This record gives sequence, structure tokens and C-alpha cells, in this order.
Amino acid sequence: MPAEFVGLQNIIKNLERYEFDGIAVFRGKEEPFRRYAQEGDSTDNLINAFEAWANDMLESNSNNYQIYKVQLYEYPEGAKKRLGTVSFSFQLITTPNTNHFKQKENNNMSGDVVHKDTMLLAIENERLKNTLERLEDRLNDLENNEEEEEQPIGMLGAVEQALQDKLPQLIDLAIGFFTPKNNINMPVALGSNIDEIISEFRVINPSIESDLYKLLNLAKTNKPLFDMLINQLRAM
Repeated sequence: MPAEFVGLQNIIKNLERYEFDGIAVFRGKEEPFRRYAQEGDSTDNLINAFEAWANDMLESNSNNYQIYKVQLYEYPEGAKKRLGTVSFSFQLITTPNTNHFKQKENNNMSGDVVHKDTMLLAIENERLKNTLERLEDRLNDLENNEEEEEQPIGMLGAVEQALQDKLPQLIDLAIGFFTPKNNINMPVALGSNIDEIISEFRVINPSIESDLYKLLNLAKTNKPLFDMLINQLRAM
């Protein structure tokens, strides 16, 4: 069953609607967080304590898709114990849509749906990222050395050839996912809001902001290589 509130800011906004003097978080039978108001504490103090706990959880596990339940308590005047009042479920991070990792393959024998192996995708993504970084470092070294002394043409030609060979993979890395071999509809139509496009990329590649920053930096520092990548992308 989906959570009622997703994202820390949405959870905090909902908590601010209530007055309470106790808050607890449950994960199944576990209770990872509980805080009762002490003398002088207000509802804001309890919300701040909850927010600090949530941030610690996100720092320790940025892929925490666990569904939690929060319970608020009141201590009515004259009552001997606190009473549970409002409760709701929440997630600190949205669960990724696994449908983005699926594609249909024409198969006359079975017509089965083929699932992308996300682990291999992550490994290949990391390998191509490292390859790009090594090539960029090598180009920077060659450019720096060229100012001091003339470099052999063969060495520069070899690096240029290596870049040409890696162009398809580098383009896939720059856009955050691999181009499917089969012709399928693009998940995001041209003209869509840029935030929606980045959100789609983030589901497949959580490091999309870092990859886009590298692409922007490449456009500023090595315009010929950037133009070569973009022209190759547009030709696909």
C-alpha cells in the first residue's frame, strides 16, 4: 500500500497542521524514533527532533525506500497517560518505478518481457564514466604538455581515435541511460518540462545531476569534443 506522504518536506508540512506533545515512528514492530515533550518544549521542538532523525536516516542510506508509520500523542489535562491521536504512513524517498527498467523484445517462441539487469547496467555505467574521466585527464595532460613542447602527432591521433571509438558509449553516459536497441517510444516526449525529464533520468541514474554538470563543464572547457558528442547524438 503506497505511503500517504512522500518526501521530508511534505511530511513536515503535514506535521505542522497538528498540536501534539509526543511523536513516534514505527517500522513494522520496530520503533526507530520516539520523542515526548519535556518542560518548555513545543510542537516545533518535536518536529525539529523528527526532522533531525529523518536527515540522519537519509545520510546513512540515500536509497531508503522503507515505508514508515508516524503516531502523534496528546496528554490531555487530567489524563493519566498519553493518548494516540493522528497517525499516517510516509516514505522519505519515492520508490523507483521499475517499469523504466523493462522493455519488450520480439520473440516468436515465447513473447516474454525481458527485464534489464540493473546491476550490470550500473557496472557498465560506472565503467564508461571512468573511461570518460581517464580520456578527459589524458586530453588535459596533452594540452598542457603541448604548451611546453611539441607532442608527437601519433600520440594525439591515438587519443582522438580512442574518443571516436567511445563516442556512442559516452553519449549514452551523458544522457543518463543506454539507448535501447529496439525501436520503442521515448519515455518523455520532446517539449516536456525539463524538471520532468530530469526526474525521469534520476529514476534510472541517481547521479544525473553530476553527469549533466560534467557535460556542461565539457561544453565550457572542450567545445570541439562537446560538439562532436552532440552531433553524434543528433544523428542517432
